[in-house]
Amino acid sequence: MAPNSLSPQQFNPNSIFKRQQWNHQRQPRSPLPPVTDTNTLLQLIEEGKQDEFGKAKKSIENTGWLRLAGAIVKKYPAHDIEELPRTNSLDVNGRPPAELVQTQKQWLDLLLNTLPNQTIPRNLADELISEMGQHRDQEGLMSEQHQDQARILQFILDNTPSLLTDRNSLNQTIVHVAASNGAYLALLACVWVLLAVCECQDESTHKPDCKDLSAMLRAVDNKNYTPLHYAVLHGKAAAVVYILDQYHEQEPAETIRRLLQIAISCKHETSEEIIRELLLSREGTGSDQRHAREEADESPEKDTSRTYRKDIVQEDTLRHAVEHFQPRVFELLLDLSDTNLDTGNCNLLHFAVSKARDEAAIMLLERHSKLAIQLQPAEPFSELAASSTGEDRRLPVFSCLRPSDTDSNIRRRILEALMEQLPISQLREHLRGPSWLGKEISLDITNLAFDPSLLTFFVYFVQKDLTRAEHLAAIAGSPSSSRVTTIDLTIRTTTESQQTQRQAQRLPPSLSQQHRHRHRPPGATVVSRSGVDFEHALKYVNIPSFETGTPERRTEALSIFRWLRKCKGVERVFQVQVDDCRHYPHSEEDIEDALTGLDVRELDWQRVDLSAISVYEAAPRVEKLWLYSSGNMAVLDHWFGEKGIRTLHNLRNVYIKIIQDTFLGEPRAQHCKAFCSRAPRPEGVELDVSITTQWGVNMGSSTHSGLAGSARKLRPVEVTNLKEFLEFYRMVPGWLKDQYPDIQDWRIKVGVVDTGISTARFSIDSHVVHGRSFVWTNTAKEFEQETSWWLATDSHGSQMANIISQLDPRCIFYMAQVTDDARYFNEGNVVKAFEWLISEGVQIINCSFALRHPSTALRDVVRKARSRGIVIMCSTSDEGENTDEVWPAAYYTQQEGAVERFDNVFPIVGCDEHGKPSRFSSEAAGRYYFRGEDIDASGTDLELLTEPGVVRGSSVATAMATGIASLLLACYRMLLALREPKAPDAASAPGIVNVIFHKMLQPTTIGPGLPESVVKRHRLVTASRFFLVDDIRDEEDFIGRIEALYDDVLRAYSD
Repeated sequence: MAPNSLSPQQFNPNSIFKRQQWNHQRQPRSPLPPVTDTNTLLQLIEEGKQDEFGKAKKSIENTGWLRLAGAIVKKYPAHDIEELPRTNSLDVNGRPPAELVQTQKQWLDLLLNTLPNQTIPRNLADELISEMGQHRDQEGLMSEQHQDQARILQFILDNTPSLLTDRNSLNQTIVHVAASNGAYLALLACVWVLLAVCECQDESTHKPDCKDLSAMLRAVDNKNYTPLHYAVLHGKAAAVVYILDQYHEQEPAETIRRLLQIAISCKHETSEEIIRELLLSREGTGSDQRHAREEADESPEKDTSRTYRKDIVQEDTLRHAVEHFQPRVFELLLDLSDTNLDTGNCNLLHFAVSKARDEAAIMLLERHSKLAIQLQPAEPFSELAASSTGEDRRLPVFSCLRPSDTDSNIRRRILEALMEQLPISQLREHLRGPSWLGKEISLDITNLAFDPSLLTFFVYFVQKDLTRAEHLAAIAGSPSSSRVTTIDLTIRTTTESQQTQRQAQRLPPSLSQQHRHRHRPPGATVVSRSGVDFEHALKYVNIPSFETGTPERRTEALSIFRWLRKCKGVERVFQVQVDDCRHYPHSEEDIEDALTGLDVRELDWQRVDLSAISVYEAAPRVEKLWLYSSGNMAVLDHWFGEKGIRTLHNLRNVYIKIIQDTFLGEPRAQHCKAFCSRAPRPEGVELDVSITTQWGVNMGSSTHSGLAGSARKLRPVEVTNLKEFLEFYRMVPGWLKDQYPDIQDWRIKVGVVDTGISTARFSIDSHVVHGRSFVWTNTAKEFEQETSWWLATDSHGSQMANIISQLDPRCIFYMAQVTDDARYFNEGNVVKAFEWLISEGVQIINCSFALRHPSTALRDVVRKARSRGIVIMCSTSDEGENTDEVWPAAYYTQQEGAVERFDNVFPIVGCDEHGKPSRFSSEAAGRYYFRGEDIDASGTDLELLTEPGVVRGSSVATAMATGIASLLLACYRMLLALREPKAPDAASAPGIVNVIFHKMLQPTTIGPGLPESVVKRHRLVTASRFFLVDDIRDEEDFIGRIEALYDDVLRAYSD
């Protein structure tokens, strides 16, 4: 046995247990160290006791942890020490860390070790980012607190890079959180930290194709939202800017549109800035964008360095902005959109009005006034759609107004926009809907000048209304305006005014007046005691001359304007035409008094030597101005001086007429004209100077020859309202050629028997033109010469060709010159011209002339044309009912009861816009009436000579008829060319023309007093009653609808 070993008897377990127990009892139990509170830890940080801080027991919540971290970075700030090497831990501003960063890092490492598990850093980062977002931090505006928070976040991310891709319960990354809170510096920290761990770690910035950066910024959550979506949603402009700058490629247009809708709907204070940034074209780097933005901020008015994606903002986006209207946002979107809102397809104004977004509607009217004249389909499922059927489906914007809008600002603005752009015939088509009360929109009393008794009565009730207004004002205790005075309006005529008054009192109200009062809304007040109410704005006011031959100052026009203001509530008049007296006109003070405040845009007050100062006082925003000169050089010098027309800043056109009469000889008149032509005029103002030898109603912007309405110089396309139809008509041939390469030519050959044309007045380059002259001079055989049909000195043929070509721009012309003077037509030359045209296969012959005597040869050639199915459009006499019959028109009028009929002959009577025949027209001789008054017969090419005035009469109406006939026959031949198998033409051209002309007949508005027999003979052809004038979608729709129209025509023709 070993000497030191114990025997089994000697081993006692209890002794070991006890000893151990004793030993255990002797060693005191170590108590758990107390938890150090946050304030104590802050004190340790302040005193730099890093060891004690590390050993101290800590139980810190997120808020306390952030307080400690903030104290650390504040106590141990980072300094710029450039010689230190770059580490993976980057300063938030991209600078290398300083030496003290290591001490700071040691402290933060100790603090980070206090976190109990790996999920805490994400929660901590989210809370820190939320706190950072409470500050409206922006790029370039970083406070010390902002930077401290950014360093803390960067430290957390440096130690836990996986946080950049970590997802919370909403599947959001910390970049989502940063964007939602608008924490710009947090986004910056994320991008910098990523730079240290991604494939770009050796670069100073991310590469444009960095996949890690793109994945981080474009990550989507459970809602499929990216961080950019949340930045926009919460109105965080700085975050939006930074994220977009980090994108190294443009976002898809559809994505930007969705973000725009979010920004528009949320209505944040920053929405305008966010929208601007979303639409900014970012083709450079983020630093490039920041540089451009800094330049724009320094000089906003010179912001030319930034370009925008204007194709993004489409009508849908603008409609959304209307629904969520913010003035500055909507204005910005209009500025940054290249969508053409003036096209016929845009119904944005209709939408704004129907949604009662009046501010948006007014803004649209101010910037895109053409929207007011569009006819648009009613919104699906709207009240307007339910109440409209058939043709009413295309509604004017006026019909979108509410019943309560009878005097609202938006209604006024829409009405004014319509008046400013549309002729009155089209204007009437737009004035319907619950807010329309049937008030008058113009005043034209020029036709009363031809019946003095009617004019006397009109002036009488003007005086009576003014007197009543003054009386009512006196009863109410508020004196009437000094401008409302009673003026002696007696007109010296052979008819007693009292008799006229009694007759007028017995007249029943017109049907329109009855309708207007019958449909007046309940509770509406009858403003006018004279039975006629006016809108607040009038399209025009036309007043005739009150010349009596006595040396008395005229005041009638002044009284009429006062009556409109005080008794009728008129506030605006767009066009004013007054035929004043030559030697005793209204005074300039009266003119100022009459027009001031009416915002007149076109002023033609026929008064000699009217001062430009008075014009400025009366109509400071006038755009078109007519001035009349007596030859006074001082007045002419004043007009072109510093206080003359250059003070009228809206002026576009000035028409100066120099009156050559017994007081002003021709040399002096020519001198005045030359002076005006040489005088300097304001930039952008077109000047037209002419000499007239008569003073009267035919001198100014309008002509008053006893016809209803006010005459205007109108293009044939304007007269017929076929602008949109002709636009598609021009486009269809190219489209058809692509669809049907072998389609036959369906253009119409039109023969024009006239004076020939001049290339200075009619463009041969713009049309297909053939010609031949039948005019010879020096008829002796050896000296005979033929005039050039294309160098005509008489403009009549060129004018007729211009009218026809504007109505059928695709027709092929055959010009037959039969005279060099439109006053003299030779029957023999006409027969020869007919023969040539028939041989050339024309379908229509235009005869804007009238022969006094027929001949067998003429009858034979007309018969030959009939056998070939050629339409002959011919003029009637313009010398009154007692004129003998004229040819070839008489071949149609003489056929009643005759064996031989000439249904291919169409005698045409010229009339005005209302269907009233022109003065001296032979009404009974006409088969159809066409507009023949005040037509602009100039060519459309800008290089051509402009006709000095308008043309009128049956010759003009004949050319209008020829143009329309050519157009309708061309459409018919187009349909024949498209049919498979090819069908023979079963209908004759004269028959087709006659049937369609019947469909175009327009009921005529005639003033009271005309014999019933005269009214029945009115046969005004209105092309827009047949042809499509709107709602054409494309070329295919155009052809389909034309086919439907002509199916009806062929059925009528067969019947």
